[in-house]
This record gives sequence, structure tokens and C-alpha cells, in this order.
Amino acid sequence: ISYSDWYYIIIKHSVKCFTVILMKKLLFLFAALAFATACSNDDKEEQNPNHENTGVKILAKKIKKVMYYEDGDNTPHTYEFKYDETGRIKSCGTENYTYSDNNITVKNEKEKEEYVFTLENGHIKSYSFQDDKADFIYDDNYLAKVETSYIEGSKVTENFRFDGGNLAEYSYIDNTDKDDHGSIHFTYAYQLNNLNIDVFYFFDYFDSYMASALLFGLTGKRSCNLPGSMTFTEPEWDDNEDNIVGTETYTYKLDYKMTGEYISEITITDEDGEIIEIYKIEYEE
Repeated sequence: ISYSDWYYIIIKHSVKCFTVILMKKLLFLFAALAFATACSNDDKEEQNPNHENTGVKILAKKIKKVMYYEDGDNTPHTYEFKYDETGRIKSCGTENYTYSDNNITVKNEKEKEEYVFTLENGHIKSYSFQDDKADFIYDDNYLAKVETSYIEGSKVTENFRFDGGNLAEYSYIDNTDKDDHGSIHFTYAYQLNNLNIDVFYFFDYFDSYMASALLFGLTGKRSCNLPGSMTFTEPEWDDNEDNIVGTETYTYKLDYKMTGEYISEITITDEDGEIIEIYKIEYEE
């Protein structure tokens, strides 16, 4: 083979390798841009019916029913949602919701109880139930802290730390009993939190009335994604639960079953693979 032929072969091979490398980099870049766009806060993002900027584009179908199974129980706890003409939730089970410019009133017909969320600038600002009161504090449109005072005298502080648009860590402490504290660290599996109800509402791991507030989508920007795992840290007590002997840490894993682009089932398992909770989700047509 002549020198010119060798030169041609080398140049051709080099161009081919460069093209393959370039295509791989472009594919990675496009994938990253697609994910960033899904979590972006630009003018094209959809807003939920309660007019809160969510940070993700919300899917059109509304959750009709969620069946919640706990610890292998074959009989589910059921959430059934009904909506008003504007798309806001008007009831869930025995709870009915009434909206005004400055308040959301929750009436539980079964328990004969009523509590109120007060709104300010499109956010839930406070909560009151009898002599229980809570204040919601925001930072850069994300919920940062909830301060709750209970009728029996205890005062609980909950902190929420967001990173990259996701809830990275939640912690709480009872300011009247410093031994009552804990935290949850979240890692993410890039499952979008894009249902009409913030899915964190169904994860009953927050200490106060915070979870109830999530139902209305008015607690600042929601976590863009749903967690792939949750690591809990809390005090470890002795057998008589009299003294703290250390710190206990354990992790739950979350798996999401999809039907098209909608989540149809969420399974939460412990470190041994045992099922802790299952959520089955149905949607309106």
C-alpha cells in the first residue's frame, strides 16, 4: 500500500471515530436538556388549578382514587377525590374543602372538626385548629420551615432543604422535648412529580399538618422529582424507652410502576426487601 493510501485510511478512520464521539456527546447533551426542561420554570410551564407555580408540567388527568396498603394488609385505606368546575379538590372521603380569597376551610364530617389554612400571596401562610397553630415560612418560593404550636404546649420546628429543585432533606425537632427529633434524607430516581396532586402528600412521614397542606398545591414549588430512596435518622432508645443509647438509621426504597406516562403503583420496601406500603392510583378519564 502506498503512502497516500495509508494516509487516506488513517484520515478516514479518524473522522469516523470523531463522528461517533461527537454523536455520543450530543445524545448525552440532548438527554440532559430534556430533563432540565421538564424541571424548568420558564413561561411554558403549566400551573395547577390553585394557581401555584409548581416547577413541573402537570399531567392532564386528575387522580380519582388512591388505595393505600400498609404492612401487607389486604384491606386498603382509600382516598377518593372529587373536583369542582375549576379543577380544585372539593372533597376527599369525609373531608370537604371550601375556598375563599384568603382561606381554605377543611371540614371533616365524620370527626365533626374544622380547620383553616390562611393564604397570603398565593401561598399557605398559616394553619389553625382549635388552639393548634402553625406558621409556614418560605425561601425563594420553596417551603423552608413550619413552626407549629400545639394546645398541650409542645412546639415543633420542621425544616425543608431543597437542592436542584428537589426536596433533599427534611428534619424536625420538638423544642420542648429535645429528644424528640429526626430527619429524612432523600435521593432521587428521576421520576417526575407531575401528577395533579403532589405525591409527597401521600407519604405520611412529616411530623405536623404539613402533609395536609400539600394537598392544595399552595406550599411553594413542589419537589420536581419523586424519591428513589428515603434514609431516616432518629434517636435509638433502650428496651424500656427511658434513655437514648445511640442513633438509628434505616432506608426505604421506592419503586414506581407506570401506565404510559402516569404512575399506577408505588411500592415502598425496607432494607430487607419487605413491603412497607403500596399505593395504587386511579385517574379520571
